[in-house]
Amino acid sequence: MTLQDFVQFKAAKAVPCDYPIDSVIRLYSPFDSVHDAFKFLIAGTAQSLYVSMYGEDDPELTAEILNKAKDPNIFVQVNLDKTQAAGSAESPLVAQLKACPTTRVVVGTSANGLINHLKMVVVDGLFVLSGSTNWSKDGEGLGDGKHGQNNEASIAMNRALAHEAITILNVEHETMLQRNGEAVQTQPQELGSQDNSPN
Repeated sequence: MTLQDFVQFKAAKAVPCDYPIDSVIRLYSPFDSVHDAFKFLIAGTAQSLYVSMYGEDDPELTAEILNKAKDPNIFVQVNLDKTQAAGSAESPLVAQLKACPTTRVVVGTSANGLINHLKMVVVDGLFVLSGSTNWSKDGEGLGDGKHGQNNEASIAMNRALAHEAITILNVEHETMLQRNGEAVQTQPQELGSQDNSPN
């Protein structure tokens, strides 16, 4: 998987010749196919998947996470916001994630006790998805055309950025567990080395 693979999800199906496609690609809803890009990214996970999401009521993306969690060779960790996870659309999906014994899922607040507002995914210690896009029909630009939001999602390919993001997501994960009175789990050794090569 490379960032070039995500060009297909741009509305123009192409990027300018001077676009920094070797390091980052940006997607904009409702113009680009961000939902399909997110599915493609998660489906491409081979080693580790870290997710932190404010609003998560997308059954297809949840199914992709659970599919990866079934693989004993893939580490999956999910941080979700307490207020959003209690929603009627979110609750069934959160229950599915928490019921999966091979997925580390915590629902809570940020390290400062406020909402967990990060919308971030780190795949294989290399790809970092971030931006303003929640995993919802409106957030991804899949609404009825009347209530859809305009959002941005960036996918970067860089091990240093991925390492930085994983460090933050682990701190948030452990803080949520402690605040909930849940046992703090030992973090696995991070996969990948500190370089920019895909392998």
